[in-house]
Amino acid sequence: MADTHKRRLKEELSSILNDAFQEIVDGGKEDIRAYANDIAITLSYALMKGDSRLADELRFQLEAIAEVNRLRVVNESWTAVEKVVDLVMRSAAAAMVAAV
Repeated sequence: MADTHKRRLKEELSSILNDAFQEIVDGGKEDIRAYANDIAITLSYALMKGDSRLADELRFQLEAIAEVNRLRVVNESWTAVEKVVDLVMRSAAAAMVAAV
């Protein structure tokens, strides 16, 4: 019984972490497809032309995308932590009930 409980707990923890990482990776891929590639290409062109104003604006856009993804990591991390704590609390409660 304990082995089954441990296995189920491990599977649920793995699922929580996998979901969090997948959300981060998917969001980053989406941002790269939607924005980063075009901005980087245009930034290279602006630098070759010597257009420092455009280059600065594009660099700021890339920094904004990086910040959005940093926040995505933070938010997903907190969500995962909350889910792990909830799972551990439910598991501890179940163990206490079973011990009575």
